[in-house]
Amino acid sequence: MDQEAIRLVGPLIVGLIAGLGGAGITAGINRKNTKETFEDTRNREHVAWLRDRKQEAYVDFLVKSNDIIQGIKDGHNARELRTELDRLDVVLGRITMVASTDVLSTGSERWTDA
Repeated sequence: MDQEAIRLVGPLIVGLIAGLGGAGITAGINRKNTKETFEDTRNREHVAWLRDRKQEAYVDFLVKSNDIIQGIKDGHNARELRTELDRLDVVLGRITMVASTDVLSTGSERWTDA
């Protein structure tokens, strides 16, 4: 290679290496950001899903409790309310699965105080 060709090819090679290096660094940063965004989205969706399950369990608890209280007010005995009591037990199991430890400990304190 003559001196003129080296003078022209040298900057071309340096530019090519810099361009590919910059593209590689940018791709790495984008990959990291995409992964973090995906994880954040997944975590937000899980939190929303869990909140929905908690709300459903708490509403079911209130409805079943109200059904039992209304049955007692209407003069039904425990045998007649057996199905509702069994359903309440299922709902309490669901609450145990989704509730925070604070809710569970407060609930058990209130239950033993009653």
